[in-house]
Amino acid sequence: MFLTVHAAAGLIIGKYIHNSLLAFLAGFISHLILDAIPHDPKDPKKWRLSKNFQFFFIVMFLEVPLTIIIGTWLFINNELILNWPTFWAIVGSVILDFLYGLNYLFPKLKIFSIFDRFNYWIHIRFITNYKLPWYAWLPIQLSALVIFLLIYIS
Repeated sequence: MFLTVHAAAGLIIGKYIHNSLLAFLAGFISHLILDAIPHDPKDPKKWRLSKNFQFFFIVMFLEVPLTIIIGTWLFINNELILNWPTFWAIVGSVILDFLYGLNYLFPKLKIFSIFDRFNYWIHIRFITNYKLPWYAWLPIQLSALVIFLLIYIS
């Protein structure tokens, strides 16, 4: 899933779980659950071919602007609740993708390859032989984002 979808799940978790450690763990578990849902245009076995470009393109041209827009909207409408449980729930919900991305930023540091392998394992553990075209995976991700944001602001 996009980081914004994971972060939106973290917002919900932080809103309802008031213990920072439990919120972090729930965010982490939510990441694993969301990544088990088909949401990618490629078969996971073929990811490694062009992952550097794909990773940076998604983060820089899609994730960052989308996160800024959503965060600004929530802030302007006084919907954003910033507290420690929310912070730690969001960290827990996105940390796997950041650690996974560090493998591509610092390929010589082998410690980060553990997260690459773990991320790959999560994606193929429950889903095999799927390949979704953009018109199938994009609505899945955008629907999840909208649903999570509606739950958060309700």
